[in-house]
Amino acid sequence: MTTIQCFFLGTPKVTKDDHALKLTKAKGIALLVYLATERTTQTREQVMTLLWPDSLPQAARKNLRNTLWDIGKTFDEDVVEVDGDSLRLAESVWVDIHPFEDTSPAADLSPVSRLEEAVALYRAPLADGLSLLDAPDFELWLTTQQQRLDRHYLRLLDALITAHRTAANWQKVITYAQQALIYDNLQEPMHQALMEAHARLGERAQAVRQYDNLRAILAQELGVAPLTETESLRAAILNGHIQASPMSITATAPRQVKKAVPASSPFVGRQAERAVMDEALQLAAGGQARIVLL
Repeated sequence: MTTIQCFFLGTPKVTKDDHALKLTKAKGIALLVYLATERTTQTREQVMTLLWPDSLPQAARKNLRNTLWDIGKTFDEDVVEVDGDSLRLAESVWVDIHPFEDTSPAADLSPVSRLEEAVALYRAPLADGLSLLDAPDFELWLTTQQQRLDRHYLRLLDALITAHRTAANWQKVITYAQQALIYDNLQEPMHQALMEAHARLGERAQAVRQYDNLRAILAQELGVAPLTETESLRAAILNGHIQASPMSITATAPRQVKKAVPASSPFVGRQAERAVMDEALQLAAGGQARIVLL
C-alpha cells in the first residue's frame, strides 16, 4: 500500500512513499489545500465558485476536470474522491494539518511530547507562498485559515512554555518563547518568560537586555510602556530575587572555584551594569573569562 503525505503547513509539498512529487499548477495545489483543511465533502459548485469565480459554468467545470486529472496523474492514483457532484480528499492521504490542529493545548489532554510533535509540524503559515490573484474568495479563505492556525500554534507554544516552566526546563522555555515571538513580537508574556528563563540560567544581563528589547518594541509599535508586571519582574531580577537554579549554576560552572570572589561593595543606581558584571564573574569562576566594558 502506498503512503501519500501532504505537508501544507509551510510551502506546500507532497510525497508518495517518501519521494517528492511536483504539482505544477497553483489551482491544483489550492484544491488539495482547501479539501485538506475543510475536512468535509465539498460540492463541485462550491469549488468552482471558489477557484474560478469569473469563468462561465461550462468553462469552470472543464477547468475542474482538468485540475482533477492533473492531480491524479501526479499521484498516479485518485487522491481526490469524486462521487457524483461531491469531492473529498481520500482518507488514506496523510495531511500535517490534521494532527497539528487535533492536538489540544490543554495539559490534561496533550502530554508534552505530543505538543512538541505538533509544534514541529508547523514550518510556516498554511500554504505559504500560494496566491491566486484571480480567485479573491480563495485568498480571503486562505488568510482566514492561516490566522486560525497561527493562533493555534501560539496556544500550543504557550502550553509548552507553561509545562517546561513548571519543570524548570529553562532552555526549552527560551526555545519556545523565541519561536512564539517570531510570529508575534508584541506578546509581552513571551518576553516575560524569556526574562525569567535567562535569569534562572544565571544570565541576568541577557534577561535585562530582553526587557530593553521589549521596551523598544512596545514604544515603536504601540507607543506604550511595558506592563507593571514586567517592570516588577525586571526589578526582581536586578535585585537578585530571581536567581539561577542550582542545576543551572552546576551546568555553567562545572569546575571547582579555587579562590572565592570577594564580597561586593555597594553599587547604587547601576543595577543593569551590576547584572553584566555579576554574570561575567560567574562565567569567570567557571573558567570562561571575558572582558566587560561599562
